[in-house]
Formats: sequence, C-alpha cells, structure tokens
Amino acid sequence: MDMKHLHHILPRHMGGNNDPSNLIELTVEEHAEAHRKLYEEHGRHQDRRAWLGLAKMMTRKEIIREILTAPKSEEHKRKISEAHKGRPKPWLLGNTNAKGNAGKPKSEEHKKKISLSKTGKARPDLIGNTHAVALKGRKKKSAHQEAINKALNSVEVKEKISASWANKPLVKCPNCGLEGKKGHNMNRYHFDNCKKKR
Repeated sequence: MDMKHLHHILPRHMGGNNDPSNLIELTVEEHAEAHRKLYEEHGRHQDRRAWLGLAKMMTRKEIIREILTAPKSEEHKRKISEAHKGRPKPWLLGNTNAKGNAGKPKSEEHKKKISLSKTGKARPDLIGNTHAVALKGRKKKSAHQEAINKALNSVEVKEKISASWANKPLVKCPNCGLEGKKGHNMNRYHFDNCKKKR
C-alpha cells in the first residue's frame, strides 16, 4: 500500500490554509508532480524545493542549505523585523546587571571603579582589529600628515598632554640616580635599559 501525503491545493505559501476543503490525499509521486505543476505555473521556489525533495532529486540537507543561503526578499526582512520587535536581544539575555542604571549618569567614583575593573583586560572591541595593518609602512599623503600635525598641535591637545604629565609621579633610576617623570623616556633609557647598569 502506497503511503499517502496531505497536499494543500492552494499552498500555504500562497495563502492556503489547513481547511479540509483545501486538502487532498496524494501518493508521494502524485505529490511531487502536483508541486512540479505549481512551480511551472507560478514559479515559486517553495514548490520547486517540494517537488525536487519529494522526487528525491534533492536531499533534505541541500534544501536546508539552499533556504539558508538564498537572498531574503524585502517583505521577508520586514516580517522578521516585525517579529523581533519588543523581544530581548539574544546577546543581552540573562544580563540584567545594568537594567536599573539604564540612562542614569554615572558618578566619578563609579567611572573609576569601572576603569579599574577593566585595567589589564583584553578589549573585545580591539581583538582582531587589523584595519591599520594594510597601511603599515606606507607614506602618508601630505594632506593627511598636515591634518595629523594640526590635530596634535592644537591648544586643547597640548593642554591635555601637559595636564596628564603634571599628574605623573617622579621616579629615580637606581643605576644612575637620574630623577624624572614616570613614563616612556625613563623606561626607555633607565632602569633595566640604563647605560650605567652593572
């Protein structure tokens, strides 16, 4: 005895429903043929996949791959967008730590605590960031270099640099006894790199 399938006379993708008047029992071969005729008449990819799948001309895996890789129509994108409205973002599920503080300004103490908690940790926004790698070693155009120089030589930037250096503590090289602000030059030419280090 041949296995029977329930076939939608007007397919669901064309607005058909599960009403008994819209259903008919067909064999697998008849079902494949019905979808082939629908595909030839209307050109819908759903009927093509149903026909090829029922006729064993396409595997289930191939059909799923085709569905997932097919470009989505604007109508399909709109339906997905509407379906997701009001739903929580998957990357925020379970994270309710900041819900009570949403939109509230943070105190200086709070900002300091956040900064300390992140000190020394890898920044996920920079992991794999290779945007500037292709430009490494290339000579900058004169307009680009001028823009950089102008930005770095502005009064605001100079004031920020001066303020940051004013707050740096004084350190003394144990090898030569030179005293200076803690920073790049002291680290570069003194301590482990000092010429007078024995």
